[in-house]
Amino acid sequence: MEISQLPAGGGGDPDSKNEDPDDSWRIAPALQANTAKHEFQLTPDCMMTWQGPQQVRINEPIVLRFTVRDGKGEPVVLEPYLGMRGHLALRRDDGAVFTHLHPGGSASMAAMLLSELRFEGKLPLKAAFGEDDPLCQLPAMGPGEQPWLRGIAGSDTSTVSFPYAFPKLGRYRLWVQVRVKGAVLTGVYDLEVV
Repeated sequence: MEISQLPAGGGGDPDSKNEDPDDSWRIAPALQANTAKHEFQLTPDCMMTWQGPQQVRINEPIVLRFTVRDGKGEPVVLEPYLGMRGHLALRRDDGAVFTHLHPGGSASMAAMLLSELRFEGKLPLKAAFGEDDPLCQLPAMGPGEQPWLRGIAGSDTSTVSFPYAFPKLGRYRLWVQVRVKGAVLTGVYDLEVV
């Protein structure tokens, strides 16, 4: 949830762990038009930088890439959060688009595995729905699939990326969540898709 002021009885630092222990709300300014601010102060000693293009176009596949550094400009280690290096939610200003993204893409993992098994001819293309339905057991992820699906591939432990193509023109707000030293932190970005 995003709010424009502290809750009643609140007070103090909006990023204080006592105010928001699970990072479920954040005080942030209203959505800005034509804003391509690429840095967001997560904590007094932690900065997130969006390494994105200056202009984002409708239906153009891009990679939304974010890097987190400490107060000295050194890369930090992004820890797994809900099994992945990070999560991104985005919303168009009128609510017509709301999406939750994962680093390895946002199709369901079960659907991706079933599709791959069917493509390889290991599962039938047709399914009969009824009492005689076969029980489909998905295989465990192999070592090669885990880094890609969880967004932890590569040696840069301070960066997380999300593939996406914005489906509609307009102003969007992005919330990027990562975990650093056990704390879930949220970066907030605004952009206009043309």
